[in-house]
Amino acid sequence: MSVQVGYKKQFVLGMLLLIILFGVVEGISQIIWYNMQNNCSLEKTYFENYSDDFRKKMCSDYKNLKYDVSAIRKNEPNQKLDTLSINSLGFRGPEMQFNKEPDEYRIVLVGGSTTFGMGAPSDSSTIPAYLEDMLQDKFGTKIKVINAGVIAAGSVEEAYYIKKELIQLRPDLIIVFDGYNDAFNIKLSEINENVEYEKLEKRTFIERIGKKYFSELAFPNVIYQSIHDDMQIRYLTEDVKKENTKKWINRWNEICHLGKETGFELLVTVQPMVGTSDRKLTPIEEEIHSKAKTQKIIEFLNALGESVDEIDCASADLRHTFDGVNEQVFFSAVHTGSFGNKIIAEKMYEKVLPIIMRDMRLDNY
Repeated sequence: MSVQVGYKKQFVLGMLLLIILFGVVEGISQIIWYNMQNNCSLEKTYFENYSDDFRKKMCSDYKNLKYDVSAIRKNEPNQKLDTLSINSLGFRGPEMQFNKEPDEYRIVLVGGSTTFGMGAPSDSSTIPAYLEDMLQDKFGTKIKVINAGVIAAGSVEEAYYIKKELIQLRPDLIIVFDGYNDAFNIKLSEINENVEYEKLEKRTFIERIGKKYFSELAFPNVIYQSIHDDMQIRYLTEDVKKENTKKWINRWNEICHLGKETGFELLVTVQPMVGTSDRKLTPIEEEIHSKAKTQKIIEFLNALGESVDEIDCASADLRHTFDGVNEQVFFSAVHTGSFGNKIIAEKMYEKVLPIIMRDMRLDNY
């Protein structure tokens, strides 16, 4: 005698099995996603002079860094972590006054994680800090360099940051150090400055529920991260490269003209990455360089470097900063530690010096 299972019971059983299957997949995804989020590329062979405990603290600090996302993503002020600190104005480094001293020559260095100093073991070993040390050795403490770097920032956010906030610091010189984040960007869209950023309370009920609950699911995040690079590589065609390069140039020309109107100099630099300098790569760097993503970024970064002279203000192509440096510089495709940061700062110093001497009319230096 056969037992007939009703459609309702079949449906319930099917749903139960789907829930169990989803639970298993989500559980596995949570483990994978946790490992992705906690992966830190501070290779021991690069940071071998630092203990495992110190490297873990560096990684933990990047993970625990808080951001203000009321408009663009910025560093939240007043953070004191084990290996880095954010002052009351939201900049990495020591405390400073918002108002400029009468004889102060103020430089603001804008960029992403490389400017911020991801991989720098201290606030004093970032590119802006090294640059300030070099300039103060020559000109005295009247020279100040502000680290306005924000991890993951690109030229869209940087230009907005300058126009809306950094200009209020009354800088004499703004230095842009970027290119990498723009080179692997699927769409360099503009920010509509006339439209207020969407606030949580303006979202629909469904959007609020999705933000609150579904964003916690690991499975969609794992899938997205797994296919993201391949999808980007497929999308970044020759036409996109030309369009993105044009937008990048136009964006900095707008800031250049703003500087001429309001009284600050602008220096736009294109950063180096693994594979852009004439040097022998270490095995770790060679592995990074061989990846398809790295090759695509180099292609797009080179387009920016080859077009940087189209900017109406001062510019510098720093892609070849590490020519002839045959020891390890990079621990990722673009990040350097204190060793590489100091070399970049030295190259930047060479480009900045004529501007400062002209501005300060210090030809006798």
